[in-house]
Amino acid sequence: MEILSKLTGRRSADLDVRSRAKELVCKSDNIGSSQWYNKDLVPASLAQRKWKMHTYVFFWWASSFNQAEWSIGSSLVAVGLTFRQSMVSVFIGAILCAMAMVLTARPGAKLHIGYPTLLRASFGMWGSKIFVTMRGAVAIIWFGIQTYFASTLFAVALRCIFGHKWTDIPNHLPASAGINTQGLVAFFLVWLFQGPLILIHPSHIYWLWPLKGVLVPPAVVGFFIWAVTSAGADWGIFNTNITVEPAHGAALGWAIVNGINSVMGTLSPMILNQPDIARYARKPSDAGWPQGASMLIIKTSIFFFSISTACATRVLYGEPFWNMWDQLNAVLDHNWNATARTGCFAVAMSMCLGTVGTNLSANSIPFGADMTGLIPKYLTIVRGQILVWILGFAIVPWKFLTSAAKFITFLGSYTVLMGAVLGPLLADYYIVRRGNIHVPSLFDANPGSLYWFVGGFNWRAIAAWCAGTGLTISGIANGYNIGAVGAAAVNLYSLGWILSVSTSAVIYLALSFIFPVPTTPASRPNTTKPFEYLANREGFYDEDLPWDVTASGADPPTRVVSITTNDDGASEDGDKNLKDGIHITTKEV
Repeated sequence: MEILSKLTGRRSADLDVRSRAKELVCKSDNIGSSQWYNKDLVPASLAQRKWKMHTYVFFWWASSFNQAEWSIGSSLVAVGLTFRQSMVSVFIGAILCAMAMVLTARPGAKLHIGYPTLLRASFGMWGSKIFVTMRGAVAIIWFGIQTYFASTLFAVALRCIFGHKWTDIPNHLPASAGINTQGLVAFFLVWLFQGPLILIHPSHIYWLWPLKGVLVPPAVVGFFIWAVTSAGADWGIFNTNITVEPAHGAALGWAIVNGINSVMGTLSPMILNQPDIARYARKPSDAGWPQGASMLIIKTSIFFFSISTACATRVLYGEPFWNMWDQLNAVLDHNWNATARTGCFAVAMSMCLGTVGTNLSANSIPFGADMTGLIPKYLTIVRGQILVWILGFAIVPWKFLTSAAKFITFLGSYTVLMGAVLGPLLADYYIVRRGNIHVPSLFDANPGSLYWFVGGFNWRAIAAWCAGTGLTISGIANGYNIGAVGAAAVNLYSLGWILSVSTSAVIYLALSFIFPVPTTPASRPNTTKPFEYLANREGFYDEDLPWDVTASGADPPTRVVSITTNDDGASEDGDKNLKDGIHITTKEV
């Protein structure tokens, strides 16, 4: 046990039967010398698997309290849905997201690999890089937008502190800039504040979510209670509180479907991001249905709070403000006193901090993982996070958000592009391969390897993505230019995420049935294995151990440490092998 402790850096007491996993710890001084692997792409080590069930529950509780999700709920009212209709949309959207999230998290929790590595199994070694790049590009936009959201809330907090001394700051920027001097100063300060946080590796920042989950919600829930009670808490009035002519019949149905698609837009990033956080689960069940249930409850609750508050502001001030900074500014405009300033400061700072935390989990961590998968020779997760921090400023994100309708269109466009990636990924894992992903082959880029397909591209998955995207993408134009496309294209776009995911999944399954893909390495018979036979072994056959991640390349051999513990704590025969690495099988006594 002393040898084991030295190799892993953990006390033997920590390596007891509660780990319930076969652990692989890959250590190398030359990781980063290949374009296919580095320390952040190989399976997460035992020392990195610190996320427990309550971590994921707090993660969703904490991540829900951010300006983006508050905006999408209340913006449904701003574009004409009633309170009840909006809640129908968000509840259905949250159910679909919860189901998709649990399904997407499972491969990461079982195999302890992130999205860039997992994607190689369905899209191919080179093909995966296309969609890693795509998610990375979206993450840059979202990082900038979330930073802008946080800065506008911070600006409200500064108004609460300094009053007219803040609001009277002269503007030295032209109208074409899309932002004034106050806004730019606030944006820069929030952007600067995020710098130290993005230097923390995701395996070490799990403590942030419980902390955020305790500090942020009370102020936001308090604001919701104040707004509703001040407006009279008359739900009948709220339900008739609309700003455009109400829809009826088929038009109402399509309006609700469009609302569902918009809700999916704000939650879709977190669905695709699941492998990147589930890989750090202490055990697979920690990232399973409990986090799905907590997400459903919490997301529905935050949408309820935001929609109710938007309806309340319509009653109080004559306009359903669709973002919190406008809501808080309206309160200050009509109630400039110490109580209102203190309350608005607490709400603004709480939501600002909450939005910063969500920016880390939903944007900087996934972008870091993407850059690791795209350019592993030069970029790690932390280096990628630094890059998105810089680029998030450069894209001037405030120009993306000029109205509620355009904000919803932007969210919908994300579902169209990335939803079609999820279809082949889930179909490949659960149906085509039945949970049998061979992890060593995910790092084997030799022609003829398991996930090389044709020239490094799985044309089946790419064709499925094109079909899923092609059905709905034309409707994006109508969101920015009304009447640009016909009613049929608009209705297809309203189905957005649902249609793109289901279409891409069905086409991928059909192509894989007609043109079967190999499911095992060439050195093994292509026989059908039980569901998740390999996933339950963390993606390794016995003969794969000890595993040398560089074995298929020209790089120097890697020192690999493989630690095995029995799932039920029963004794195993201890043995030690030394062959380009150390393979230790031990038992807990």
